[in-house]
Amino acid sequence: MLKLYSAENDFHSHYLARLAAEARAGYAEALHRFAAYGPYAGMSGSEIQVAAPTMIDAFETGAAEHGFGTWREFELYLEAVRERREKAPSMRLFRAVENDDLDKVRTSLDDDASLANAVASTGKSALQKSPSRAMAELLLARGADPAREATVPGSTGILHAVLWGFTDVVDAIGEHSRAPGNLRVAAALGDLAMIDTAFDADGTLTPAARAVRDYYRPNYGWYPWSPSDSAQEVLDEALILAATHNRIDAMDAL
Repeated sequence: MLKLYSAENDFHSHYLARLAAEARAGYAEALHRFAAYGPYAGMSGSEIQVAAPTMIDAFETGAAEHGFGTWREFELYLEAVRERREKAPSMRLFRAVENDDLDKVRTSLDDDASLANAVASTGKSALQKSPSRAMAELLLARGADPAREATVPGSTGILHAVLWGFTDVVDAIGEHSRAPGNLRVAAALGDLAMIDTAFDADGTLTPAARAVRDYYRPNYGWYPWSPSDSAQEVLDEALILAATHNRIDAMDAL
């Protein structure tokens, strides 16, 4: 269930309209969201794409993701939060994490420890939003689950940092969990032993090394894309991520 990131209607409507367009185009990330909540819950990605979700469908899905039966109920809740008739402590927590404000995060977690594992309206967990090693370590110490997937398979805290280029955060989370454990993670960590286990004796990539790659962007400013199972694509991507994190030995190995 998502926790509120913004109480502004326009924030949600713009975001969800884009989600609908990407589902119609068949992008895996959007299809996962529709399959989890709302009018298309439980359907396969191909079935959802054929059904061609509308903006209204996306609105209902967004409301369901936040725990509401209809978009109108969600709108009324947003209005109540704006008018301070309802509280949304998650908004303070997420902004404090993004601003790297350790003291405010501590205060928020003192008030509600469960927020350490909260996932925002943006589909990003608190740990995924960590901009620094210190913030990641604070959240982990307060109970954030490093293996928790946000809204898409493979969307763990370390993967967000891997794709965003936050090397210190990659290292901090990697000390606790390397989930989903694919070649992306091995390359970004510069872990030569982990890279070695990504290949069979004949040099073929293992299924685990190629797996769980639907999550690929830190925010919606990045272009929509669906990964293929191409070994060359997996290797190319790993090389780019090793370079992003200045893992020279890993680049040589790849």
